[in-house]
Amino acid sequence: MPSRCTVLSAVAYLALSLYAMSGVLEAPATLLLGPPAEGPGRLLRTDQNMVLSVVTHNARLFSSRPWDLFADGNCYPTPLSHTLGEHMFGNGLLAAIPHRLTGEPILAYNVLLVLRLWIPALAMYALSLHFTKSPPAAFVAGLVFGLSRSRLRDPVHPYAYGDLWTPLILLFLHFLFTRRDWKSAIGLALFVSLQMMESLYAVLACTLVAGVYAVHLAISNWRRIPELVPKLLLCALTASAMGAWIFLPYLETARTWNVLSGRSANFSYIWQFAPGESYFIGFVVGTLALLGVADRLRRSRPVAGDDPRLAILLGGFLALWSAVYGLKIPFLDVGMRSPLYLLRDVVPGLSSVRVLAAVYIGAFLAAAFLAGYGVLLLVERLRSAHATRAALAAALSLAFLLEVFAPPIARRSWGAPLDLAPFRARPPEEDIDLVVRTADGAVLDLPRIRPNLLANAGQLLLASFHGHPTGACYNSFRVPVQDQIVELAKQLPAKPAAEALSALGFRTLFVHLPLVTPSAQKKFDRKLGLQNVSGTSPLEPIGATDRIRAYRLPAAGPLERSFDVLAASTDAEPRSSIRQPTAAVRFEIANPGAETFRHPEPIEPSNLVVRWVSDQDGTSLESSVRTLLPLAIAARGKTWNEIELPVPVAPGRYDVSIARASTPDHVLGSRRVEVLPADVPERARKREAGRRKRGA
Repeated sequence: MPSRCTVLSAVAYLALSLYAMSGVLEAPATLLLGPPAEGPGRLLRTDQNMVLSVVTHNARLFSSRPWDLFADGNCYPTPLSHTLGEHMFGNGLLAAIPHRLTGEPILAYNVLLVLRLWIPALAMYALSLHFTKSPPAAFVAGLVFGLSRSRLRDPVHPYAYGDLWTPLILLFLHFLFTRRDWKSAIGLALFVSLQMMESLYAVLACTLVAGVYAVHLAISNWRRIPELVPKLLLCALTASAMGAWIFLPYLETARTWNVLSGRSANFSYIWQFAPGESYFIGFVVGTLALLGVADRLRRSRPVAGDDPRLAILLGGFLALWSAVYGLKIPFLDVGMRSPLYLLRDVVPGLSSVRVLAAVYIGAFLAAAFLAGYGVLLLVERLRSAHATRAALAAALSLAFLLEVFAPPIARRSWGAPLDLAPFRARPPEEDIDLVVRTADGAVLDLPRIRPNLLANAGQLLLASFHGHPTGACYNSFRVPVQDQIVELAKQLPAKPAAEALSALGFRTLFVHLPLVTPSAQKKFDRKLGLQNVSGTSPLEPIGATDRIRAYRLPAAGPLERSFDVLAASTDAEPRSSIRQPTAAVRFEIANPGAETFRHPEPIEPSNLVVRWVSDQDGTSLESSVRTLLPLAIAARGKTWNEIELPVPVAPGRYDVSIARASTPDHVLGSRRVEVLPADVPERARKREAGRRKRGA
């Protein structure tokens, strides 16, 4: 049974976590805590809408279909669309129960934010209590870890500070090497699995700290390793399976779409950890951690033969070193690059991670653990009653809370106070009622604007209420699927576009009036009105509010899922001019059949053969390219693909055709082009194009 101190600590942590979120308690299903709406805060609030949508999507699946977690969310119909950004599985798991019980996305998100403070406080309390045997020391260590400024100041990206389970990983590592039982191995495997579900930032930070501690334990207990092999194998297999399940889809997306690489990485500078800067550890935590280190240098305090302080201190230093661009050795003109900076081009997928500075949370974890020993040292010096020791812990806790929450003190520590305020995030109730009542199948929101984070974030926020797959996309990377959906959406309400979208699974269309210019809305209404007169409108109005109009797309008819039905368009196009070494060539592709064409599964680029036939002497040359073919084409309709081609031929006039590499004789598109030398001035090229246009 938990001791009275443990229960009181858990209650105190929960009360303080609720205090940190007190701004939203008045209306937790309506309000969110976030930065001011001015300046960068406006963009951060759009981030928050996107994060809330993804967390809600994951929570809904965890509570109903956990085996289908990779199912369609945003960016529909992009496969594995969660890999274009943060997956947020861990956040979705924590939000699953409150969302299941209430069905309220914003409420579930706010509960997640409270748990994001409470769980790490409890985890650090358990770790510190085991090693210090002092409830006052453990309470302070849990408090400074759970309610760290880093966690409090960013309710927008809860996944970035997802080191909730790392203290328990450290604790069960210790249990495994000292107790050597299956219960410890299973506990370690469980918490490693939970940690793997957090963001890569937290996984990297945990790996740095826990990896150093594991090496320390292995060296200290090397004689026991043969006995531990089966249990270590269980943990290794569990971690490998979870890692493969979560992170291999990212590598699959990178291979398929040639994305998730080449991003510039943001590291910190070491001076940003000084007093008055954003990454400063805090005067209270820093002082207590230094006392904990000094105490370790004076003497060891082994528990089951293990004092982990130096190992965890080294792990924290490694996390700090990894978070900065580099360190310079004192008194020597020698620099040490961040290990993660050096590994970006070596470890698959690491080059896609932008804010690698976030791994500094591993350094703060080490400081919070050492701070518990600092409190232990002070408590032992008192040599007095339990009440006095509890009063000391309360005083240190109050000093920490004042440093974090009191603006004048926070300015001295971090240069700025916590600048968060509650704001109404809930859309109007009539809009929520409309989208929940009418959403069916996949949802397409108009206008489809890219990039327009404000528009996409608002559409995703509504998607968190209706719960259907949505074409709205707000991610770090972009793939051609999104471009094709944008082009089809631009053609609405034309019937071929509606049929193509319906073939892809879109059944509901929401037009967001505040985002549509009056002229565009009049044009849309005029088109729709004319088609209504003839009785051939492809869109059925099903509801409206002052801000949203809802339409039903036609049900998909018979579908053809084979590329064999496609053919080159027979409509002659004027010759286009291109230049070496590469050029974008537009090919018209037709579907002459009586059934709507739908790209076969999986949706991915196809290998094409490009054939260049000279007008002058009939010689031909073949090259290859990989591109995404049309997602859908209405029966007896056509569309176009603009393909970036290498130009391997000499200047002159050519007939260019494309065909799938598996069926090279089946031409899908053709175009007449004139290849100009690479050094032809742009002005001369435009004059030549004008002459050809007039001649045509």
